[in-house]
Amino acid sequence: MSHATQVEHPLATPDIIRRTLDKLSDDPEALSSCRLVARGWLSYATAHLLRDCTISLLSHDEFADFSACLDDVTFSTPSFPHLVRRLSIGSYDTDPILGSLPVLDAQTLLRLLNLLPALSHLGLFTRSIIPWSGGSRFEVPDQWTPRDMVEVTIKASQANDQLIRPVVSKATAMLRELCRFMSLFGQVDMLHLESQCHWLNGVELKTITHLPSLKHLQAKTLILNTEACLIGLIQKSSATRHNVTHLQCMPIDNATAEVMQSFILRCSKLVSLRFRSYHDDLAPEEIGEPTPRYDLTKSSLKLIHLETPCGSEESEESFAEFYLKPWVDTLGKLSPTIEKIVLDFYVPDSGSDMTQVLRMLVFSPDHPDSTGWSDLDNALAQYDHLTKVEFRVSFIETEENRDVEPWVGVIDFICKSMPILHYAGVLRFVAADHDADDDSEAASSPGTRSLSIDDD
Repeated sequence: MSHATQVEHPLATPDIIRRTLDKLSDDPEALSSCRLVARGWLSYATAHLLRDCTISLLSHDEFADFSACLDDVTFSTPSFPHLVRRLSIGSYDTDPILGSLPVLDAQTLLRLLNLLPALSHLGLFTRSIIPWSGGSRFEVPDQWTPRDMVEVTIKASQANDQLIRPVVSKATAMLRELCRFMSLFGQVDMLHLESQCHWLNGVELKTITHLPSLKHLQAKTLILNTEACLIGLIQKSSATRHNVTHLQCMPIDNATAEVMQSFILRCSKLVSLRFRSYHDDLAPEEIGEPTPRYDLTKSSLKLIHLETPCGSEESEESFAEFYLKPWVDTLGKLSPTIEKIVLDFYVPDSGSDMTQVLRMLVFSPDHPDSTGWSDLDNALAQYDHLTKVEFRVSFIETEENRDVEPWVGVIDFICKSMPILHYAGVLRFVAADHDADDDSEAASSPGTRSLSIDDD
């Protein structure tokens, strides 16, 4: 129906229109059609259409153009800037061409937050977080109130050498700017901080002056896939330390693990800890160091989740040396409050033979590490509140592997090697779609199937 022939529908009250369009909130095509039904439908449908906004900015000129649009472009009611709830700058998985690195500084971010007062989800997937001038002054208005957010993701890969010289000062400039970024926020339900800046290794925060205070930053869930110095930045936020309940991180090396352990023990309300495997080139077997060991006896953890990548080419020797032995040490030093442990075997290659990927868990009787699982059994027997030890294989589901049972031939071996936990009834074996992976009850999770110990 064209605008020229629009008529108002007396039975379609604002409440009915709102409820109808709420049901269509994830259907852009239907919402676009609803905008043409009648004048009363226009603003509600437009509000849903503009709630998710993805923008790629590769220069300050492009940001200036976007800012002008925020200032000038409005719809009837409400205006465009007040509609945007989610904003992504750049793409998590797509990197720009080297030499044309996008840049975002804290002053620019502050302006963006001012222009989008309803923003609750922000993703900054920029390659270079550096002051545009290499040292621009950061001025926060006196009336600025740290913004509460549902989700904030900041990913920085490296600095643009053309923007700041000498190169040795990149670490100082970037860390100060990241601290400025985070100082703009108050309570954040989920904060995801990620970087791949190898020149940050070894940087000490105490050598950097004029770092902004993070006294207002309060994250409940943290994802930290980053270097030790950036973990140290988060540790500066006492509000986060005293309120974070869920932490996910990627242990890269022992130096980072040392800082991470200190941070974990300072988080008084932390109940869930997950160590994920992100990058194949940083896997323990690639860098030649076993996955880090932790002493978590003084933590308040109820759940710990350990992940390792695996494939049909993995060997028992490699798994035992780089994963199982460190796991036994770490899991033997948990808080007495621990209730659930997840050992997650992630298969990154969708073409792997799912009937063979877990064979590395089965040791022959004469194998030098054949007692690894029984050592773990003895280590875990000390925890009175432990109700579930979940062995999980997670993978990208395809037509070929959808009905494959990867635990066949493995369950019986592990149960016989861990008789204490087996007879206590706490062992679980799960196969899950990696995209649907979470730490809720496995049997109720979409894309997840559980196998009892009798299925073998």
